Formats: sequence, structure tokens, C-alpha cells
Amino acid sequence: AGLILVDGLHVAKTLEAEDKETFATLTELPATFARTSEATVGAGQVEEWAERLVLGRDLRGHITQVVFDDQHRTVWDGAPLHGLRFLEAWRAMANLLYRPDVLVSQKLQQGDMLFLDTRRVLWGKPPGGGEAGGEVLLEGSFLDRDAVLSADRVLRRTLYGQTDKVVK
Repeated sequence: AGLILVDGLHVAKTLEAEDKETFATLTELPATFARTSEATVGAGQVEEWAERLVLGRDLRGHITQVVFDDQHRTVWDGAPLHGLRFLEAWRAMANLLYRPDVLVSQKLQQGDMLFLDTRRVLWGKPPGGGEAGGEVLLEGSFLDRDAVLSADRVLRRTLYGQTDKVVK
């Protein structure tokens, strides 16, 4: 089985260079994502809902996050006012994400682990779910980015005597 990987920040920079208007739209208008899934504890379903900019910026204005999930994007609340502009920008981003020159295919074997910064790296399954007749089972787990960076700072200070520096 395999995964398709894309460097979302590279794609964002490419989009900015090729189409500034579309880039601006995706940094200004949020997308709404929603899904319903079975609860792992207790009975019933879990409703998940989030509104995010497709291209998120930090306080200095740098793109630090790319959120693109065709499977869970929903009808957008601002559709009557900005819907066409947003949907055209979404489609342009999708076309860029699926260009062969930005895709990386990663084969995985049973027991393989792959760690991704999901704010930067976008991932998906190949059409059909992978190899012919093959079944793809992925188990996800998420780490808190701030906790990882904090542990890194503590270890650097403890092991090497380094003082805290702003992480860029």
C-alpha cells in the first residue's frame, strides 16, 4: 500500500507566484470542514466541525499551515456572498496539488511508521486505495506541536546548555 504526499508550503508558494488573486482568497476566506464519526468511548456519534483558512499565516504573515481536505469540506456559510470566488480558488489549489511535479508516492509495508507535520505535509491514498486488491489500513495518532517544541527546548537546555531561542 502507498500514500501520496505533497509539501503544502511549497504548493502555497507556487500558488502565490502563479496566481496572487487565488492565493489571497485562500488566505482570507475560511473553509468549513465537518464530519460525523462513531464515538470510540460510549454510545453515539461524534460531530466534528472546524472553520479554517486554507492557507494559514503566523503573526509575521508567513504561511505556516495548509488545510485542504476535499472529503470533509462542507457547504460554506459565506457562499451567497463569496462562494464562487472561494470555490474557484479551491479548485485552482486542488489542480495544483494534483500536478505530478508536486506529488510524492511513498510505499509502506506492514509495521511502517510515518511521522508528518500535518500543518505542512498533505497526504492521501492513491485512487482505488492502493495496489490492486490491496487493503489500506492507516492508524493515525497526533502529537501536540507545542508540547514537542517545548520538550525540544528543555532537552537542548538540559543536555547542551542552550538557552531558549525563538523557533522559526
